[in-house]
Amino acid sequence: MGPKTSLEVGSHIGGYVVGRREELPNIQGRYYELTHETTGARHIHIDVDDDNNVFNVAFETIPEDSTGVAHILEHVVLQGTELFPVRDLFNAMRKRSLNTFQNAMTGADMTTYPFSTRVEKDFYNMLDLYLSAAFLPLIEKQAFMQEGQRLEFKDPSDSNSELQFKGVVFNEMKGVMSSQARTLGYALVEAMFPDITYRFISGGDPEEIPNLTWEQLKEFHARFYHPSNARFYTYGNLPLGKTLGRIEELILSRFERKESHPPVPHQKSFDKPVKVTAHYPFPQGEDPNKKAEVLVSWKTKDVTDSFDQLAMDVLGDILVGSQASPLHRALIESGLGEALSSGTGFTGGYREGVFGAGLKGVQEQDAGEVEQLILDTLESLAKDGVDQELADGVVHQLEIRMKEVSNAGGPFGLRLAFRLRAAYLHGGDPYKALQLDEDLARLEEARKGGQFFEDLIRTELLDNTHRVTVLLLPDPALDSKRAEKEKKRLKSIREKLGPEDVERIVAEGVGLEKRQQEKDDLSVLPTLELSDVPIIPESVEHSVERINGTELWSFPQPTNGLTYIDLWFPTDHLDNDSKDLLSILGNILPRMGTSTMDYLEMSKRIERFTGGVSAGPHVRVPAGQGAALENFVLSGKALVRNQDELIEIIRGFITDLQIDRKHLTELVLKRRAAMQSSIAGMGHRYASLLSSSKLGSAWNLNERLTGLSHLEVLRRLAKDGEGLTERLHELAASVFRSGDLKICLTAEEAQLAGLQGQLTDVVNGLPNGTRPERSSSDFQPGYRAEARTIAGAVVHNAYTVRVPAIGDSDSPALLALSNLLQKHTTREIRQRGGAYGGNSSYQREGGLFSFNSYRDPNVERTFDIFRSVHRVVLDEPVEKENVREAILSAARGIDPLESPDTRGRRAFGDGLAQYTPELKEEFKRNLLKVSAGDIRRVAESHLSGKEGAMAIVGNQEKIEAANEAMGGIFEIKPA
Repeated sequence: MGPKTSLEVGSHIGGYVVGRREELPNIQGRYYELTHETTGARHIHIDVDDDNNVFNVAFETIPEDSTGVAHILEHVVLQGTELFPVRDLFNAMRKRSLNTFQNAMTGADMTTYPFSTRVEKDFYNMLDLYLSAAFLPLIEKQAFMQEGQRLEFKDPSDSNSELQFKGVVFNEMKGVMSSQARTLGYALVEAMFPDITYRFISGGDPEEIPNLTWEQLKEFHARFYHPSNARFYTYGNLPLGKTLGRIEELILSRFERKESHPPVPHQKSFDKPVKVTAHYPFPQGEDPNKKAEVLVSWKTKDVTDSFDQLAMDVLGDILVGSQASPLHRALIESGLGEALSSGTGFTGGYREGVFGAGLKGVQEQDAGEVEQLILDTLESLAKDGVDQELADGVVHQLEIRMKEVSNAGGPFGLRLAFRLRAAYLHGGDPYKALQLDEDLARLEEARKGGQFFEDLIRTELLDNTHRVTVLLLPDPALDSKRAEKEKKRLKSIREKLGPEDVERIVAEGVGLEKRQQEKDDLSVLPTLELSDVPIIPESVEHSVERINGTELWSFPQPTNGLTYIDLWFPTDHLDNDSKDLLSILGNILPRMGTSTMDYLEMSKRIERFTGGVSAGPHVRVPAGQGAALENFVLSGKALVRNQDELIEIIRGFITDLQIDRKHLTELVLKRRAAMQSSIAGMGHRYASLLSSSKLGSAWNLNERLTGLSHLEVLRRLAKDGEGLTERLHELAASVFRSGDLKICLTAEEAQLAGLQGQLTDVVNGLPNGTRPERSSSDFQPGYRAEARTIAGAVVHNAYTVRVPAIGDSDSPALLALSNLLQKHTTREIRQRGGAYGGNSSYQREGGLFSFNSYRDPNVERTFDIFRSVHRVVLDEPVEKENVREAILSAARGIDPLESPDTRGRRAFGDGLAQYTPELKEEFKRNLLKVSAGDIRRVAESHLSGKEGAMAIVGNQEKIEAANEAMGGIFEIKPA
């Protein structure tokens, strides 16, 4: 199957003229560039036989300060439009759509609005909504106050209560500014591009956000959100003419061509390198020694030249992309730091590309030594040459990326949109950004002449004076200094307020609160009906064979020349101390070697012949609520021509693993640093893991393997890892046995027979085995209220209750209930409480009903909402329309967006856990029958009167104050 649209250059369609047509043979598609004749709006369409259709509209948005105007506008346009005067359009449409992706994002110089769906009616419903939001928003003042910033008394009606800054984006950016990685990035970009828009924080600096006015926001929209400044993109199999006609009818017919604003200019190059120092929040009471971060970065080539960007992308991977990369090795093996800096690598996210390298976990006094090490290593490479085998491996990875059509990690069509974004936005050639064959051929020809990458190192790095070195230092007092500065500012504002000002603030606060309680007329929104929900057959063609106790599952799929292999080794026989090491084994295994090949050689071999090898523990609660399925999964993929090499690499890891002690220490430190830096941005996930861990052994194990408990293990091992190498060897020997091993193969049918034979040889080479009996769980419910403190101004709250799982007759209604309550948690926690997000969810596998908040300024108030929000379905009538929306929203999450690489793996995992197609289909059919009475019944039966497990991750002062107010129920520890 291939493209369905056939348009010639110069032809007219839907008010557009076709300016370009190209083939996309790697995805069996066709590429079109079109221009709207009246407004000049540009449109790229990729016609391909894929029913997951994608739409995106992006605008170049150029801030001139750090008030967060672009970011706040992204929020505000979704708070009601001329056609759809409904607040919180995204959450409203999630209940009326089966979309596979829905979001909006603000970057340094652009704002983008993408969605995707597999249902045609849904596509045009979502299209109307997105077009209306982007081009016809109401931009009401109350929406600006809610989403952006406002002055308000803590009790909005009481002028004697504390005066506060509030706003969703204001609180979101407080959380963002707690992140070490984001702080480093802001400091770098401000120094790297001091004369152009990138020096500003497009998301908004909490100190600057209160300076933004409603009038400035409206002016920014009028300036940038115009069709003449728009970049449209569509992908999929829907008729292009129908889509373009709808855009013309709804939006473009209302506008005339407008003179476009000047594009982002190039930054004038520096005459000499620059050094800057910045600070990030650090937990009080912890040792700030060796917690600095050093990053050395260069401004490089224009992002509009696809070949230059490809060359720099490849060079970046050669230098730091793998553990065999020379600059990566030099930095890690120096012992000067614990892990590579978060700014390490090449990025094309600005008008000109940036390459950086550095270390985190550094002594402040060693910053100069880190910088000199980077320069010396680059000088040595420019003089002595780059490892050509390493370069071959990086180019091979590009080939796999070009061939693999996968929805893993997000819709494939949307990933293509992001791939061409820089060229599309800044006047380059978007087609070349998608079709790299010509540039790759040019690169290979340039490499034949010798010294290509060496010359690139010389011109773009060593001889390039546009270099910035950032030293990022921990500051345990930064949070308190920021808080004190805000208090003084608010005090000064309060002192200057006259009676009329106070009256206005009270009136605005009370008015906003009243507006937040009002119900919108949702009937104006487009929607799907329950009859539009497809009952998609779950069965996937496969065969199962047994080899000496091993099950071999084979899934024929159209993988475009790739092979996927997954080995599942049972781990339920291990004791708890061994299980605590499984995540470490998974992390290090693909980064080690064998007796015939050290880890550096193995790293190059993996890059050269595979699309990657990964490993790690996997825990799943099976249907029927039996004992958890515990496995260690080793996965890999390769082009068909290299599948023999992939199998040999896997064989080496499971039969001949050699652990280098020094490298093991480096990897533990790196993993610890990565987890530590992830907490600020993923605090809601860690809080949810912590709360669920109190409710059963499977969730307790999952938290120990992936949550903050695992970080505690890493910290302990980093200080005292005596005997760790031997323990990991023993663990590998206990795990890698043939008994009860299960293998999943996904490949094109012609390849499967040969793969089965090769893997039979691998299995026969493993120790045979009767595994020990399943270890008994010593899980004991402990504290049901726990808190972990981190640096930062906000908190992440989680609350979880144990409820029935799939297979129980109440399960479909519980899923509908969680989606119905989402509207109320969003209103109370996000809109009224000022948090970035508030969610309710139901995990039907295992049976957990959960609530969480993200970047939240509140604790007690939020937990009060978590405990009582289910009362809305008991104390108020449940309208039929709300039930329908809840079912639609629930149905969207049941059928995952799949592709050939994931379809077999999903069916394999479901098969092992006994989630049969029949069970899942019955659940979906029963979901479509859920009534208001069912929802009220399960709310009363399973949430009323039940005390859930609570967890908080966040600001220590807020946690301690809340704990005192709540009777000291939390056990508090540093994260």
